[in-house]
Amino acid sequence: DCYTHTYSLIQADTINYVSCIQIFRNSETSYELISSGAYFAYVKHPFDKIPAKDVARQLAEKENILCLPGSFFGPGQEQFLRLAFANATVEELSLLPKRLRSSVDSITFA
Repeated sequence: DCYTHTYSLIQADTINYVSCIQIFRNSETSYELISSGAYFAYVKHPFDKIPAKDVARQLAEKENILCLPGSFFGPGQEQFLRLAFANATVEELSLLPKRLRSSVDSITFA
C-alpha cells in the first residue's frame, strides 16, 4: 500500500542520513562534514591548492566517487564538495571512508 511504500522510503532516507553522519564522525578521512541534509552532505576537502572542480573530477576518475564541486554553488566554495547519497545503499556508503582516505594520496594538482 501507499503508506508502507512511503514509510519504507522515509526509513531508507533516514538510514542513509545517519550513515553519512557516522562516516564523517567515526572515520579519519581528512574530509570535514560541514552540513548534511536528507539527501546530501556538504564537505570540506583537504586539498588547499586544488580547485574543487579538479578534486571532484579526480574523485570520480580515481576513487569512483561522484560529487559536485562547491564552486557550482557560488563564490568562495572552492574548498567544498557536495556528495549525494539518496540512492546509495548502506553497503555502498560503507565504502566511502576507504575511498576518501585513498584520495588523499591519489589526487594531484593538475
